[in-house]
Amino acid sequence: MKQFSVSVGSDHIAALARARKPILGMLELIWNALDADATRVSVAVTPNGLRGVDTIEVEDNGDGIDPQEVETAFGQLGDSWKKQARATKSLGRALHGKRGVGRYRALSLGDSVTWETRYRSDGKTWAYTISLDPIDKRKVTTTTPTETNEAPGTRVLIHNIPARYESLAIEGARPEVTEHLALYLRQYPNVEVIYDGHTITPSEVIKGETELAFTYVAENGVEHPQALTILEWKVQVDRALFLCSRNGFSLRELPAGIHAPGLQFTAYLRSEFIETLEDQNSLDIELGDLGKLTAQTREKLREYNLHWQAKQVSEVVAAWKHENIYPFKGTTDNPVEQAQRQVFDVVAVSVTKYLPGFKNEKLRSKQLTFNLLKETLETSPSSLRKILEQVLGLPKRTQDELALLLEKTSLPAVIAGSKIVSDRLDFIQGLRSMLFDQPYKNELLERKQLQRLVAANTWLFGEEYFLMNDDESLLNVLRSVLLKKGYQVEDGTVDLKSDVKFEGGGTGIVDLALTSVGSSLPEDEDMTPGTVIGKTIARTNASPMHNLVIELKRPTQKINTKVLQEVRDYALAIAKDERFSGIPARWTFWALSNELTDHAAEQSNQRDRAPGIVEQSALKPGRAFEYTIISKTWGEVLDQAAQRLEFFRKQLAYSPSFSQGRDYLSATYSDFIPKTGDFASKQDSDSASPAQIENQPGS
Repeated sequence: MKQFSVSVGSDHIAALARARKPILGMLELIWNALDADATRVSVAVTPNGLRGVDTIEVEDNGDGIDPQEVETAFGQLGDSWKKQARATKSLGRALHGKRGVGRYRALSLGDSVTWETRYRSDGKTWAYTISLDPIDKRKVTTTTPTETNEAPGTRVLIHNIPARYESLAIEGARPEVTEHLALYLRQYPNVEVIYDGHTITPSEVIKGETELAFTYVAENGVEHPQALTILEWKVQVDRALFLCSRNGFSLRELPAGIHAPGLQFTAYLRSEFIETLEDQNSLDIELGDLGKLTAQTREKLREYNLHWQAKQVSEVVAAWKHENIYPFKGTTDNPVEQAQRQVFDVVAVSVTKYLPGFKNEKLRSKQLTFNLLKETLETSPSSLRKILEQVLGLPKRTQDELALLLEKTSLPAVIAGSKIVSDRLDFIQGLRSMLFDQPYKNELLERKQLQRLVAANTWLFGEEYFLMNDDESLLNVLRSVLLKKGYQVEDGTVDLKSDVKFEGGGTGIVDLALTSVGSSLPEDEDMTPGTVIGKTIARTNASPMHNLVIELKRPTQKINTKVLQEVRDYALAIAKDERFSGIPARWTFWALSNELTDHAAEQSNQRDRAPGIVEQSALKPGRAFEYTIISKTWGEVLDQAAQRLEFFRKQLAYSPSFSQGRDYLSATYSDFIPKTGDFASKQDSDSASPAQIENQPGS
């Protein structure tokens, strides 16, 4: 008996012992047998009566394992004899494994693994066992070889198996084993692999084969020829893309990465370049050359699928044309329109399969379905699946209502209106989280971020307001009032050069000035900073305009008496300026932040005024306007904005989460949000739970 230890850490052994699926560990044992020149490999899976597995046996008639190679084969991971070899020792077949880790994949099947192996030496056959310590898997124990009359070969026994029997039983595992071994078994037809009593015969389940060739240009500019084999199956398989050696050995399995309804296929990408990437241990992460190569391969698969799907639908399309429900008329020589029709045909066939009662539907209902498909493909192809699931899954009565609605308006108008509401609901949730939740609250900047977000979403304060001035002086507010809102002022009539002054001197910068006026703006309104960047709801010219001036504070800055005084200064500066006093208008000034100090709250809650009103101007002879000073919290503003949308939210049945709101802000206003938390990395999808956020003030 002899013992030795693997020269790597236990964590590395544990990593090798993990497999995404138990069948992958089984395949490694089969490949080891084939690399040992076995012509027959037999796998037996014995259930334990409790829907589990009692034992797994993998037996082959290969050359066995020579004791002189045991320490290399088991003790020095990554230093296998195969690394320098080009073919198997006896039969000269292509080699699969070269990294010396395959045998340890057996640990992904069970904790107890033993190799009973027989080999030839000095004209005799010898037998001994190799076992891994169930506790410390770095320890390898071998027995002393003894002479035997049996032929060479190896039998692997595995116990303490956590996998359920269904995952390894022949009906579930055979298609996947066939996928992995198909090219090899076709290349070496004298090799027999028997899985749980059934011979793996690819020809019985292969429906068709296609060979494609293309060239990949590496990042260093070197061209590498690629061979892509696509096998179509008669049985259900998980579509996959295998990265293979030139001889067809699968070195890594990837998702096929394309949507191909009805097409059961496996793709094998074979090239010397993939062998090079394998030697460099660069097949694990789809970056650099590997990422670009797989992307190019998947594009080839999409092209193949498109042609395949087109062939399947020709007869079905002919029947639709006969029924007069096909949404395209006549023929076309335009290549773009031909492609659109081809895509429509493929999708429409899938939809009719999804709707088992489609054939029995009335003609009008079929026409509605196909017209909806056509318009969706042309306007929003990336959203097609979700739209189809929602719309085509509607009850018949609701589908009829949709058909009547589309006689009154267009589908794009319905979608656009719904999107406005959902975007606003997302914005409210995202802004609420950013204002009240850590870490965003402490990082949010007042002018560069919060002010920019609000300026782009003045609907928060009411649909009748649009942005008149943004971070501008009071003089520019006056200039906008006089010159942009329909008041005709001849040159020299009003002084538009002198600043609006505070009492005691100094000028003010208004964070936001919103206005509502008596007429809409022209379509080509100037979009430069400091001018109107939105539209207002039209009113009669007889109604005075209402101007809302907002003093924003960052979330960590409470509204205190000093802030309220700043807002008073704005109001009084306008009140005493004769250029404003002659313009009929109502002015409202807000101080807006998350919270109020106790003193500010006292000033905002007085007996003779509505809550929040700090000051209300009295009527004054000769003055055509009035003003009101109000303190507001973001909790109030967001709640009121949400209440205005509540009816539409219920109709849409849409209640966005806080993380959805943050995702919306990140996608739409990336320049105006703190680069922290979710906004800095999408890996942390929700840094604070909804319960944590809901406990924040103003939620």
